[in-house]
Amino acid sequence: MPAAAAARLDTTLLPFLLFADPATGQARLLYRRYDGDYSLLIPMNDAATNHGVERANSLDDAAA
Repeated sequence: MPAAAAARLDTTLLPFLLFADPATGQARLLYRRYDGDYSLLIPMNDAATNHGVERANSLDDAAA
């Protein structure tokens, strides 16, 4: 699903896209960085760790 979200960002002027992961139903936020790459924010179960957000540095990291 991150690839579909990235494709949508590529075809629009949106700076970010909030979408639901079809496997878990949890929210994901994909945004375009200043260098042109994307980052994906994934909520974590433990809100005390990293303020409740896990950050993947690239779409490849997010798929792992």
